[in-house]
Amino acid sequence: MEPSERAALRAVADRLRELSEGRIPEPLAAAGGDAGLHDLASRVNQIIEQHAEVLAFVRPLSQGVLSVSAPPARNFLASPFKELHSRLTHLTWQAERVAQGDYSQRVDFMGDFSRAFNFMVESLERKELQLREKIGELEALNRQKNEFVGVAAHDLRSPLAVIEMYSAFLLGEPAAALKEKEREFLRIIALQSRFMLNLINDLLDVTRIESGNLDLRPQEGDFLAFARRVAGLQALLAERRGIAVTVEDGDAPCAAVFDPPRMEQVLNNLIGNAVKFSGDGTRVTVRVECAAGCVRVSVADQGPGIPAGELRTIFKEFHRGTAQPAPGERSTGLGLAIARRIVEAHGGTIGVESEVGKGSTFFFTLPAVPGERTCPGGD
Repeated sequence: MEPSERAALRAVADRLRELSEGRIPEPLAAAGGDAGLHDLASRVNQIIEQHAEVLAFVRPLSQGVLSVSAPPARNFLASPFKELHSRLTHLTWQAERVAQGDYSQRVDFMGDFSRAFNFMVESLERKELQLREKIGELEALNRQKNEFVGVAAHDLRSPLAVIEMYSAFLLGEPAAALKEKEREFLRIIALQSRFMLNLINDLLDVTRIESGNLDLRPQEGDFLAFARRVAGLQALLAERRGIAVTVEDGDAPCAAVFDPPRMEQVLNNLIGNAVKFSGDGTRVTVRVECAAGCVRVSVADQGPGIPAGELRTIFKEFHRGTAQPAPGERSTGLGLAIARRIVEAHGGTIGVESEVGKGSTFFFTLPAVPGERTCPGGD
């Protein structure tokens, strides 16, 4: 055998050894001379190429990358890996279907794995059925709770209104008819009756909202003029503590679609809270801004501000923050939650910006176009 032939066979043996060790060798150079050696080198190079294609497919597959392209059909070495790829791709699709609630999926793949997967699906199906039953029970209990609160609040409202009315009547009598101590007792009775009435009205609003019975009657109107009127009424109440309530706006009308009584409730709550938590002699500023398809209303105070940790829960029912209102002021803890529900029912958003020691700014947005359910540009 010629030395060149021995060298060619040694090169073939080296390549085959590298392949058996899981490495990808360099292809063999074209062998001249003997036709048999040339054909052998071509076939070894073909095996090297197919082996490289399989590794390029298997390595990403082992890392969970199912989007890798399978080797060409001519590559007989890839057949078992192609089948594995197809099964894993289908298994991924089945897992996604299960995640979407389709519990009809079952697999027949790798024995123990199939049993574990199918057991998981059956367990998830049972748990979802149990969860649905519990949700149904909770919804029924919530309806009963709302009905009870609604009936109780409605029955309490009438006698409390009578107590408030008669205490106000007695306080309006000439000073000589009552001693000063008696008048003080009546003032306390009147204030407590008013607070209880506000609480009951808030509870009734919450039960209506949770029951889906928040009846909105939106109409198109000038929100700027509307806000001026509501702020003017609140300004009269704030004067007793020397707090100024002002409205900053442009002169042009600001169109919006809203239910006037409900939005008056929102503004009264935000301005009333600003006054309640502000010191005497400070200022509350109401600002109405018109943007493309959107009205943004903000109420800024010079109060104590709200800690950052409380901002996420401030619009929840019965929220109790660390900031204390001015002496003599009380809160039901429901006003902001009701305001949020009313604003969102209008298709708007509500939020707050605050810094301890620098006051708070509550804001909300409303659609300016009839029929719109979202407010472009809302915060």
